[in-house]
Amino acid sequence: MADEEIQGRWFRRERLDGFVDAAFAFATTSLVISAGAPPETLAELRAALPTIPAFAGGFAIIAVFWWAHYEWSKVRPSAEGLNILLSLAIVFTVLIYVFPLKVLTASALHHMSGGVLPGAEIAAGGEAMRELHLIYGGGFAFLSFLYVLLYAHAARGNRAAGDKARADKAASHGASWTILCVYGAASATLAAVSDMRGAVAQAAPGMLYATIPLAIWLYYGVVAPRLARKPAPVAEEPAAA
Repeated sequence: MADEEIQGRWFRRERLDGFVDAAFAFATTSLVISAGAPPETLAELRAALPTIPAFAGGFAIIAVFWWAHYEWSKVRPSAEGLNILLSLAIVFTVLIYVFPLKVLTASALHHMSGGVLPGAEIAAGGEAMRELHLIYGGGFAFLSFLYVLLYAHAARGNRAAGDKARADKAASHGASWTILCVYGAASATLAAVSDMRGAVAQAAPGMLYATIPLAIWLYYGVVAPRLARKPAPVAEEPAAA
């Protein structure tokens, strides 16, 4: 392979990764601990401090999505074509998704803290919480689905190149994001069908996400090993003439 082609591929990878990293960094600026200008007085700082937990929660979720793209960069066969389109779609979705994420984390932590943390005015009432969970769950599911497509494309490309190890790793990551996609859709569906009367009903669609680690553990600890042990189908021999 010519040096110019190798340098060209490296350059395209660096440009794509740099743009995605910058977009995720920009998204986190929407999660800053205070709205508007940074606090300039002690009173403003005191008012901003209670928003730190919501910022930390939102930042952690954004970091998970960034980490997924970082892990994908280790198994991608190229930084061209559909890989670029899917990465751009992820950036576009993240820059929108960050807003319902910020609202939901602040509202959830307000209720979980018994009203100690701010957020009472964000989503008051059953119908407001329904709408919030529908928007957030839809965004979570769609963003996860983009990662499913991204990893599936990487798995296909690596299989075509004969790199089974990278293909299997990409497929494994894709399975995780399939689970997350299902959770986002399930949360939005639960919000849509629930009557949203009472604190438990309003919190249920959000609390559903807390069981994601259990679902992933069950898949990789129980389901995946059984699928790996399942014998491959034996091709039938052609009948003798």
